[in-house]
Amino acid sequence: GSTNQLLVKKLDLGKLYPSVENFWINYQVDFSKKFTSIVVSYQKGEHELFTTLINFDHQYKIIDKLDIAYDEIAESAFQKISIIHKDRIVVESWDYMNETPTKETSIYTLTDNGKFVKKEDKKSVAN
Repeated sequence: GSTNQLLVKKLDLGKLYPSVENFWINYQVDFSKKFTSIVVSYQKGEHELFTTLINFDHQYKIIDKLDIAYDEIAESAFQKISIIHKDRIVVESWDYMNETPTKETSIYTLTDNGKFVKKEDKKSVAN
């Protein structure tokens, strides 16, 4: 609705992603009182949908962002999904380009001031 578009303007998401026309604010995640965390989706081109977790301070200045989901509908060759926990975010990036799909799992934690820190990265083959 209109509150969403107001927040999109305040965060200046158009400047962050100049080629994107529409942003959707999905929901807020309560990690901390020190900063605000929202999940935003946006479409790039005709076939790509990104979902990003954005942390911003009380002046609407973006502290950090993390892509938590990705869908590509042209070939469905790549996909990203995430699980958000209170103390960490687990991001799974799937690659279906090869005969055997591969998965890269990245684990992020949050600093007290709202920065994402990658803790772990592991590649595996889907079975």
